Amino acid sequence: MGNTFGDLPAPSTGAMLEGFEIIARSGLRISLHAEEATIMARRQARLAAAGRNDPLDHLLARPAVVAVEAIGRAASLAEWTGARIHVLHISSAAELRPLAEAKERGVDVTGETCPCSPPVGRGLRPPRASHAGHPAGARDPGPGRALARPSL
Repeated sequence: MGNTFGDLPAPSTGAMLEGFEIIARSGLRISLHAEEATIMARRQARLAAAGRNDPLDHLLARPAVVAVEAIGRAASLAEWTGARIHVLHISSAAELRPLAEAKERGVDVTGETCPCSPPVGRGLRPPRASHAGHPAGARDPGPGRALARPSL
């Protein structure tokens, strides 16, 4: 759903709906990396204009809302079409809310954390993060929110 690496364009919501309809008929599960591409693109452009393009700035272009919005959209499409979805690389506690809400509505949705993310601990904080108390390997869950890496 997003272009985390490279210039692979994210599909439009209309294209996603059509794909979900086709795959739902097969009974297979759709795995997706949930990021809202336009939010990331705007954030990345602002950071680049300010000369900020190191790996930790990559994280700053991806606040939790990037995934929260995309998970909610994917869950709505899955609910509408009957598709089964699996969300890859959950990296903030905030992302659990749309997953739980979708499950409550009967959507067949699962998710996972990314095993390649660095462990939570001292020494892993980005030096220029907007919320310096969060580790570099995880999305910023927002002010006052706990960071969680549960497996659903």
